[in-house]
Amino acid sequence: MTRKLRCIIITLNSVVESTVEIYIRPAVKKIKICYMFKPCIKYNLKGEFNLYNELSFDLAPLIKSYQYYSYPLSILKCNNSSNYEYCLLNNFKTIFFAGNLQFYVDEYDFWNVFKIETMDILDRKNVQKDIINAIDNYQYIHLTCIDEYYIPSRFATYKNHNLHDILIIGYENDELITVGYNDKGEYNKEKIKVNLLVNSLTAITKSKLIKINETKLELDYKDILDSLNVYFTSKKMLKTFKTTNTILDFDSWVYGINSMGKMILNMRKMENDFLFNNLLLCIECKQLILVKMQKIIVYLKNPQLLVEYQEILKKYEIIRFKIFKKIIKTDNFIDEIDLLEKVYCIEKQFAEKWVTGFIK
Repeated sequence: MTRKLRCIIITLNSVVESTVEIYIRPAVKKIKICYMFKPCIKYNLKGEFNLYNELSFDLAPLIKSYQYYSYPLSILKCNNSSNYEYCLLNNFKTIFFAGNLQFYVDEYDFWNVFKIETMDILDRKNVQKDIINAIDNYQYIHLTCIDEYYIPSRFATYKNHNLHDILIIGYENDELITVGYNDKGEYNKEKIKVNLLVNSLTAITKSKLIKINETKLELDYKDILDSLNVYFTSKKMLKTFKTTNTILDFDSWVYGINSMGKMILNMRKMENDFLFNNLLLCIECKQLILVKMQKIIVYLKNPQLLVEYQEILKKYEIIRFKIFKKIIKTDNFIDEIDLLEKVYCIEKQFAEKWVTGFIK
């Protein structure tokens, strides 16, 4: 027998009214609460109520150098930890350089862990209604090519018209709860007025409605080992990653550890447009490699490899800290780039060990 009840949830800052579905087992006369519906009314301490709903979201995925990586991983990490681990370790194969560093990974549309739909976001009259309906249906809303000039707390806010992405994870009255990088370089939540979002929409803005599916994926340990070999040997991937972009030139890219050398060369030419992202992705790549090694440690002849690579990661992190400390004051990083190249050479030596017999 099933019953639905209204309940009041009291927190330090608010009172939330919600619906709880309970199953009553007549034979044993026990009540088990098994599913919590979304909050629909949020009372503040003055007794006023707001329309409110916010989907769960984790702000600390391992990879967040670019929002199109971090959004799906943040959603998975707090909703399905096993699929988060699978997508992280099996989908992110290696890195490549094509003007800047990127991970070699299918677009999340093809990860088989989400149900993806679209909405007519350019129907400005119904934007708020459509967003509320999507959130209430447990759908995260990823918008591309919005104009950050109108979005609060971004680098471009009221300064220049910069096209970027934004993720909507909830609403409260006439405000939307969004996620993105703010003007301090922090990956964070931000509330914005609906009318500002409407102003930010452009003729090429597109939407994706992201909903978790119940598929459970199992780790492929051989694939993890293969991806490490691909990185350390700088091999070109035999299969191109799945993307909705049909104009990519896979053959001209530099892959694996050699892509780090290409990144450093670009830094020496003072081509620093992607300096922040390149360094962040560089560290994320090393962290991911370390996690992969931990997962396939039974395949390693010498577990000391983990300790050795941890030291390499620390050296990269020190350089990133030095550059980030100077980045506001100067665009001259010659000394730091020299250090970066030295650590890169150490990692290249490690790669030679890896490919000459450190695997069982």
